[in-house]
Amino acid sequence: MPISLILQGCDSGPSQAEKAFAESVLKDMVPIEGGSYEMGDFIGVYTVGGVPDNKPIHAVNLADFKISAYLTTWEQYEQYAKLRGVHVKKISTTWEMMNTVENRNAPTMAASVTWQEAQDYCRWLGKMTHQDIDLPSEAQWEFVARNRGQKVYFPTDNGKFEMGRNIQAEQDAAPVGKFPPNPLGIYDLVTDGTEWMFDWYDKDYYQYSKTDNPAWPSSGNQKVTRSYHGKNPDQKFTTKRGHINPSTQDDPEILAMYRKEDAIDLGYAFRCVIHSVPLVPNERVVEETKK
Repeated sequence: MPISLILQGCDSGPSQAEKAFAESVLKDMVPIEGGSYEMGDFIGVYTVGGVPDNKPIHAVNLADFKISAYLTTWEQYEQYAKLRGVHVKKISTTWEMMNTVENRNAPTMAASVTWQEAQDYCRWLGKMTHQDIDLPSEAQWEFVARNRGQKVYFPTDNGKFEMGRNIQAEQDAAPVGKFPPNPLGIYDLVTDGTEWMFDWYDKDYYQYSKTDNPAWPSSGNQKVTRSYHGKNPDQKFTTKRGHINPSTQDDPEILAMYRKEDAIDLGYAFRCVIHSVPLVPNERVVEETKK
């Protein structure tokens, strides 16, 4: 048998089921026209250990991209896992009541996964459809959350925090897409969980960020998250940055407990982005405007 035929047999490409699933997920992508905005804390209330991590305000230029209107659901993630043969960890019952966990694991709820699992999902969609798909950069997320970089306080339909109308009530867990989207048509930018970003976390990032399509940096110990756990409005502003170990847990003892349970903490959601320009992590740069 010719070698070329042997190689073709080893790499038959995506199955019809894989392509159909990927294409069905990507139907929810919303085109975002690129543009410029002033990224950072125009609100003026957030610090980390007394040192601001979302200052200074700095200019950002973004290329066009497409972002998922919805967070990835458990139904979607489990279908992907079945197609790929990926093991799915359920939400830990250590801290939560069983009925709460069962609700959080429902098919229409946002999947909770590690950072690497989230990126693997997005990149697999890209492989199936021959596109550059990954997690959003935090610059892209904030641009969307602020309705193309306007001075929007909360990433809701009207820029306000109205519990029960545009965000779930105090003790409720809401399915994906239940509340109104923001003006760009993006849902669940403010939830009682958090979203994984492409970027590694650096508290000084805003001092050294490049201007064009920033992504930061090439390595680190924690990943950036946006949106934030809990129901406190003070934690839900569009400029608020979060950060945590990509495993979802900074405490090694708790992480070991989760691994023993073969489970994951709740509330670590994600959505994917189709990039027109690849995200390239940049190291610290000093531009004339930042000197």
